[in-house]
Parts: sequence; C-alpha cells; structure tokens
Amino acid sequence: MNNKPVYYLINKTNISPQNLEDAGQIFLINCTNILVKDIDVSNSSYGINI
Repeated sequence: MNNKPVYYLINKTNISPQNLEDAGQIFLINCTNILVKDIDVSNSSYGINI
C-alpha cells in the first residue's frame, strides 16, 4: 500500500503494538482491546481495518 508495509494482527488481546509507524495499512482480525497510535495512513483508502 503506497510502497509501505501492510500489517496483520490476528487473535491479539490487550496489546499496544510498537514499530507500526511505517504502516501503509493495518488489519486487526479477531482482536480485542488493541491500542494503535502515532500512525499516518492518510494516503490509504482503508488505513486501519477492524
């Protein structure tokens, strides 16, 4: 996505993932209580997918 990595978080609970600031897109699949911050996905159609 825009030459940036795509991250998939699957079946995660109660985490605040680090080192995602270079993300082009993030997928949260079957996740609970996830804190994602300091991300710029402004040039993506769907920056964070829940």
